Amino acid sequence: TVYVKGCDVNSNDTSGFEAAITAAKNADLVLLFLGIDTSIEAEMHDRTALTLPGVQDKLASEIAALGKKYAIVLLNGGPLAIDDLAQSSPAIVEAFYPGYQGGVAIASVIFGDFNPGGKMPYTTYPADYVNQIKMSEMSMVASPGRTYKYYIGTPLFPFGYGLSYTSFSIVAFNESLPSSLSNLDHDEVIYSVNVTNTGKTRGSEVIQAYFKPSDDPYIIKQLFGFQRVAVNPGQSETVTFPVSAKTLAIGDIEGNIVSFTGPHQIIITNGVDLTITSILEVTGRDTILE
Repeated sequence: TVYVKGCDVNSNDTSGFEAAITAAKNADLVLLFLGIDTSIEAEMHDRTALTLPGVQDKLASEIAALGKKYAIVLLNGGPLAIDDLAQSSPAIVEAFYPGYQGGVAIASVIFGDFNPGGKMPYTTYPADYVNQIKMSEMSMVASPGRTYKYYIGTPLFPFGYGLSYTSFSIVAFNESLPSSLSNLDHDEVIYSVNVTNTGKTRGSEVIQAYFKPSDDPYIIKQLFGFQRVAVNPGQSETVTFPVSAKTLAIGDIEGNIVSFTGPHQIIITNGVDLTITSILEVTGRDTILE
């Protein structure tokens, strides 16, 4: 194992490139550690860009051009817009700020001793997002919107996204899902899905449940539940999500929490490539719950 610094976090100095490129040429696998630290972003110290600072992106591009096997490890707090690298990199490990045991955790993932299953806790916007909306704009719905609930653009990495070294499938339990719910008599329905490990190694998946309200023109979807389930190869586990009128309630313009009648789209997904959708009709009358 050979370590070469390459460049500082935030510097235009490329004098370390030659040594880094030479080491990469002689390596079987290159690990590119990229990111930010508290000199770039901290309390009372905001960034003006989502991109990698300094010449990190340039170094990564030159390493990638060598044609060697490589993976990127991101070390960061806030999101990083690595637009071009996200499209070309064979693998990306989002480590955030992993703490003093971070090296052990990252190595266990890189060498296959641990099967990752984390999900993105926020939406990662493309680099140009900072030019599309003023940072002083506090409206969540001002175009193109903020967070997974309101952002109408294409995120670099969506909220809830994350891969594993195995694969899964999800199907509705008993191949049927609830279709109606009354908000007048404390009804509750259950959404159940079977999660099957279709790969060759044990792994865990996070199944996420969202709804799209019938009477809100802005909300794209809203999370109401999630469960992590560990599954052996070829085996299945059942995940359930109870849904009541309160589950699907949203705030109105006056700040009340309201159960609205009408069709609600229910979305159950792994956040990547598996999605089950259905329509749940809420009957009764529009009711203020809180």
